Amino acid sequence: MRITKSEYMLKYQKAKVKLLEYDIPKQDYPQFQLNYKDLAFPTVYIISDYAEAVIEDNRERMERRKRDLQFCSEFYDAAMKSREQISNDLNFMLTGAIAYFFGDNFGSAMVLLSETKNIDIPNDMRGSLVEVFSLIFTGMKYRNAKNAVVEKFEEYLRTGESESILKLAEKKCNETYESDNEIEAFFADALCAVIKIAIQNSARTLLPLYSKLSFEKWESYLNKRTSIKMVWPAQRLIGEKGILNGKNAIVQLPTGVGKTKSIELIVRAMFLSERGNTALIVAPLRALCNEISDDMGKAFSKEASINQFSDLLEIDFLNIFSNEDEKKILVCTPEKLQFIFHHEPELMSEIDLYVFDEGHMFDDMSRGAMYELLIADIKKYIQPWQQIVLLSAVLSNADKIKEWVIGDDGVLAYDKDIRSTPKVVGFASSENEIHYFSNTFEEEDFYIPKVIKRIQLETRRVNANPKFFPENKANDIALYYTNLLCSNGGVAIYMSQRRYVSTILKRLIEVNERGYEPEKLILASDQDEISR
Repeated sequence: MRITKSEYMLKYQKAKVKLLEYDIPKQDYPQFQLNYKDLAFPTVYIISDYAEAVIEDNRERMERRKRDLQFCSEFYDAAMKSREQISNDLNFMLTGAIAYFFGDNFGSAMVLLSETKNIDIPNDMRGSLVEVFSLIFTGMKYRNAKNAVVEKFEEYLRTGESESILKLAEKKCNETYESDNEIEAFFADALCAVIKIAIQNSARTLLPLYSKLSFEKWESYLNKRTSIKMVWPAQRLIGEKGILNGKNAIVQLPTGVGKTKSIELIVRAMFLSERGNTALIVAPLRALCNEISDDMGKAFSKEASINQFSDLLEIDFLNIFSNEDEKKILVCTPEKLQFIFHHEPELMSEIDLYVFDEGHMFDDMSRGAMYELLIADIKKYIQPWQQIVLLSAVLSNADKIKEWVIGDDGVLAYDKDIRSTPKVVGFASSENEIHYFSNTFEEEDFYIPKVIKRIQLETRRVNANPKFFPENKANDIALYYTNLLCSNGGVAIYMSQRRYVSTILKRLIEVNERGYEPEKLILASDQDEISR
């Protein structure tokens, strides 16, 4: 596969971010033959051209530029994280967020914008953009600085009246064109385009349309600070497929595109339309059930009761179904649900909405068959007024599953243009390097040299052979990288069986007692857990 010069430059920039992440000394950096700064000019042009197309409503031009926006966003994301131009961090961060936003990758835009907490925000177009993004994603202003554009946009979110904010944004654009300040003009165009996209995808407009309910039904929710202000691509998909209107569905959504918020909207639409009072969300893991319960509790505070069934195979659920008029959201694992329906099959008729998360569990060797049997039982007794939605990141045979679970009356919701958060996969080699791949495994993106620095452990016997950490074994390498990377965020070590966890913990204790100090791990962890 042929790689363009610009793609090589982007790979170099991503490599520099990893070199910082792994704390590689500068003298060990590979020799980079190209200068990443040469990419700034074409990427600014692409983003500017797309912003102009949005303002002019030129769909053909927007579609033509859409393919390049992912490249632009990844470039600015990496350029900012490489910390090579600290004075321009805000410009890089904002430009990357704009590119992600234009490319409908709102989750990545949010993550990049979270970096503003470490940067001083000026009172110019960049400050206005940060405020507007903050209102779109959090419902709150970043700070309380006086700004006419931000105040008008905030007024739009309260009232839905869009004409005045669009006129003001256009006026600000024209003023910056006359000032001969190129940076202000670039961000002014971007601000105008961001506002227009937010209005076109307004939750105030689209949620009533998709659910076939009046605005008055949604008004109480939309006036909350925590409500969504803009409908993301994943939520547009479930809306356009009629799922908010009660359609049974198989939904394929990649990770990081707003799946939890989509589940909330499906449940909320059922409550508002008075199609039912009881929603059941089934997730395969206890930890995932806890997470869903927490999210639903925040979303439906004082509107519905949230009940998470215990995993104990006991009859501890009957009282939850006693109040038929109470709105309730139930959360449990497939095993617990199967136990409930085995003992009280008539409770199937009490559920108005079934939501099955992680539907690809059908392919799980240990639990897939049980999951299928549970669906088969529900399918046998389900009534026309009950809704069933199965969500999954990947389903290779989604058409056949749809035909089996919901038949001709349901829909398959899938959009290949909805992308998950960009990620790269690194493979550790015996040469003390990590080789990274992103979209495919056909060609390496970049590599990180001299990652591991082995230390000699204290010996317990005289004349014993020297011992080093990490040894060239999977557990040692995993522990070493955990300590190296944990200060950047969460790190997970995969163990094929639960009984192997104690082995890796014992090894950590052993090397610690023999002179290896996992400083970063200690600082990043809960001290009570460390002492245990």
